[in-house]
Amino acid sequence: MTMVMLFSATLTISGATSSVHDEDFAAFHNALVEEFGAEFASNYHQAMQSVHKLYEIFPRNRVGDVMYPEYFGGMYVNDYGRLNVLIVEAVMMPFSADGLFSSLSADTNIRQVQFSLNELWATQNFLNVIIPAKRDIVPAATNAHAWYICVINNYVGIKLLSYSPYEINLFREEVFNSPVLVFSGFVDAGEQPSHPIETIQYSFEEYVSSQFIHILRLRPGDPIEITRDNRLIDTGSIGFYATRGSARGFVTAAHLGGVGGALQVGDVVLWHGVAIGTVEVVQLQHVDAAFIRLGVDDPSRFQLEFQNYSRHGNRVSTIPFDMPLVGAVVNLQARHNNSWGRVTIASFTGGNITNGLLADYATQQGDSGGLVYFQDMWPSNSLVVGIHIGRDRPGGYALISRATSINGRLATTLRR
Repeated sequence: MTMVMLFSATLTISGATSSVHDEDFAAFHNALVEEFGAEFASNYHQAMQSVHKLYEIFPRNRVGDVMYPEYFGGMYVNDYGRLNVLIVEAVMMPFSADGLFSSLSADTNIRQVQFSLNELWATQNFLNVIIPAKRDIVPAATNAHAWYICVINNYVGIKLLSYSPYEINLFREEVFNSPVLVFSGFVDAGEQPSHPIETIQYSFEEYVSSQFIHILRLRPGDPIEITRDNRLIDTGSIGFYATRGSARGFVTAAHLGGVGGALQVGDVVLWHGVAIGTVEVVQLQHVDAAFIRLGVDDPSRFQLEFQNYSRHGNRVSTIPFDMPLVGAVVNLQARHNNSWGRVTIASFTGGNITNGLLADYATQQGDSGGLVYFQDMWPSNSLVVGIHIGRDRPGGYALISRATSINGRLATTLRR
């Protein structure tokens, strides 16, 4: 069986560039140098060019989604910015693919693994079904806290709340058994302070004009407050701009309903104390996302304008970035943080998220719902990855809900 994975983002690589592109690229390169070092930045650009070459030969289905060949075990960018391509040792590659791999960057490392990326994805998607279905039947299913794809080490990992050889054997006997599975314990590391790369604070005056009709200029990552029955119940961040049918609005996290709660349809969303919209649809399970329909109570006083730009000044694209590339550089744009990080796990299921991403960017409380985006090679566009949800555990990795999954669950569409 060939697993279909959406890859609708196109990496644009061109030898002839305008001065604007040169300036954009230089700014992006300098940001990578500052955050990850000069060696990583230099190698990362070459790695992404090799990724682009690989995706050119992968077959696609009728709607343009990439279908990974059975010889492909995945790929990732290591801590030095170099691309590593994994090839399944027991599967014969076609001659065309063998020739392509030899033409990749000299810094690309090709190594053999046991399992294909298709098998890893199929295993995790089966766990997404079988574990919830058996939780009311066998204790071993309840003991599974989270499961994820580890591309680098070529396995599907399962974190157990109670971890021992006995519990592992019980899971294999009562829930599911496969050589792909690797087990570990769920360790609560305790809350750890985050160290934001850059703390963003804006005053209301930066967004509101001095005209008779105040123009409220919203951007992804802006702070929002959630109210219910005129009471403040939680705070969060604006995610990505979207439409749902004829309604325009934005997506944020669904869990912004106070401690242990969730948003409810009709909750009012404030931006710097001004009501800018209401919650129209909520999907806590699988994506932890909600659509906020934009609208003000008094159009004679306020007019909404959504400025869909990243804080690096680039237009946020309507094309989602959904490539399962461990090591890819992403950016969180939220209430407190404008922070760089890298994808650490390409597919994670746990808590309210199914097949999300994990990354290592800095966060603080209040960043939930903020935009997570990826810069293409010539960063005139910021490609939407999804929204920030929280941490996979206290002190753990940042958890991202994918934009493609959110749009499917909420019936929303990315908009500029």
